[in-house]
Amino acid sequence: MWRPAAGLQQQCTRALEIIDALAERLDYKLVVTLIGPCGSGKSTLLNALAGVDELSATGTERPTTRNLVVLSRDPDDAGQLRQRLGGQDIVLRASPAAAALEHVILIDTPDTDSTEQQRHLALLQQAIGLSDILICVFNAENPKTRDHADVLAPFVAMFDGQSLVAVLNRCDRLDETELREIIRPEFEQYLADAWPRTVERVLCLSARRHLQRPAWDPQAPPRHAFDQFEVLRDLVFGAFNRPGFAADRRVRNAEALRDYLWRQAREAVIAVGPQLEKARRDIQAVHRQAFSDALEVLASRQSGLPAGTSALLYQQLSQRWSGPVGWLVAAWSRLLTFGGGLGQMLRPAHIVGRMLRPSSPGEPALPETAGAEPAFERYRLTLLKRWPTVAEGLVAAGFDPTVRQTGTLVREGESVGRDLALTWNTALAAETERAARAMSGGPVQLLFNLPVLAVLAYTGWLTVSGFFDGHYLAPGFFLHAAVAAVVVLFLSFFLLQGALRRLARPERVLKKALETARLQLAGISPRAAAPLEEQVAVLLDQVLPLAGAVGRRTGRTGDGGNSPAPVGVFEKHQPNRDGI
Repeated sequence: MWRPAAGLQQQCTRALEIIDALAERLDYKLVVTLIGPCGSGKSTLLNALAGVDELSATGTERPTTRNLVVLSRDPDDAGQLRQRLGGQDIVLRASPAAAALEHVILIDTPDTDSTEQQRHLALLQQAIGLSDILICVFNAENPKTRDHADVLAPFVAMFDGQSLVAVLNRCDRLDETELREIIRPEFEQYLADAWPRTVERVLCLSARRHLQRPAWDPQAPPRHAFDQFEVLRDLVFGAFNRPGFAADRRVRNAEALRDYLWRQAREAVIAVGPQLEKARRDIQAVHRQAFSDALEVLASRQSGLPAGTSALLYQQLSQRWSGPVGWLVAAWSRLLTFGGGLGQMLRPAHIVGRMLRPSSPGEPALPETAGAEPAFERYRLTLLKRWPTVAEGLVAAGFDPTVRQTGTLVREGESVGRDLALTWNTALAAETERAARAMSGGPVQLLFNLPVLAVLAYTGWLTVSGFFDGHYLAPGFFLHAAVAAVVVLFLSFFLLQGALRRLARPERVLKKALETARLQLAGISPRAAAPLEEQVAVLLDQVLPLAGAVGRRTGRTGDGGNSPAPVGVFEKHQPNRDGI
């Protein structure tokens, strides 16, 4: 729902298409395409580059080139490219004499300003999409050269290769001084302003001069020798015309395109970084407050069922206590568990929630969580109350205004209920275990078991000593001794219950559990219930660091190559002259 993401996603989709196209032609030879208006001399220039006259047809008929003409040394190379271009309206021409085309394929395109321009448009798009070098050819004698540059601008925008070159052809027909000092500089400036990407070179040349048979008009020989054809030749066949270069270059093109998109994303995030950080803090705060309010509901609903908490406490004690009192604690624990379960079965509403924390063998199960539905309702009401302020912060951070709608708050109530129940029951289990551990120490067990053990020890001493002295005790003695032991046992157990009521009563355990649960909220991520917070986290925790790493590697980050702005300190990040 972050509005800048829509434009960035479109760029990524287009980039993926370009990268897929690069991958498909990874092992193809370098593709050089010439585009230009009628009469600019594209075909003548292609023949000069190939070193074979009439490899691409020239003439005065307009349009001179009506199809895509693919020039190569090996017919198989042109055939592979023809499959990529679709096979229609494509002319393949190969010549073993074109030694310069050992690692290069040249494409001559239909004229961009002819009467058949609409039919040629699809052909031009296909050829440009497969090109590594794009050469835009203009007739230096034509006063409408700038108009032709405007016509070519959309085609230049389609080009994703590594080298864009503009050529002023037929420069031998112009005055050399005027060409050097006025025509070329002004044309360079015009292209810089009018075209969507930077032109690598603007070259002045005379293609006809480099044909095997230039066939000059005797009445119009060249006016000067200023010609940059060799610069163009070196650009096409010098560094590029070697095995493996095209594949390496295409891989670097793909990497550069990927890095550019990361930088674009990073700049978009940094532009609203402080607002995004504030929005994330606000979302987390409102969700934690909502969790806290819901936990209070859980605690209040649970406080009406002290038997469940008491059963849990006695289960914990029964595992720790030994001796006669420990036996009675275990029996009482079973009785409370059975009574609580029977009471739940007889309740009309039966079970509202179940404990999510699974019980391990030998570990007591927590009581069922009461009040899960009212707790979630309190959670939702708290969000509704505090959401307008959070929503305005999200809108300021670039999110769609529809975030003001409450439907974006909670994904599913069930997931929130699980988080609430898990947090509460975990805290309740921890506090119950702590209370049970405090009441199960060795001295405490000895204190409450000692009276019963004393009666049993005294009875045993009298019985054994009388046996050895020959004074046998009457049966009534043993009956009275057993009654005394039971009475003392129950008195000790009642005293233990009194101590538990005083030191570990259910209300106290519930209160402590609520405090513990609130502390645990700091570790709860609201993302399961807050999709907007997850989107903000993606921008700040994934896009920004990864894009910053790309910027450090390429040295072309949006803020001059510095490391990414640390999350949470956007307030200290001063915008540069580009506003980033």
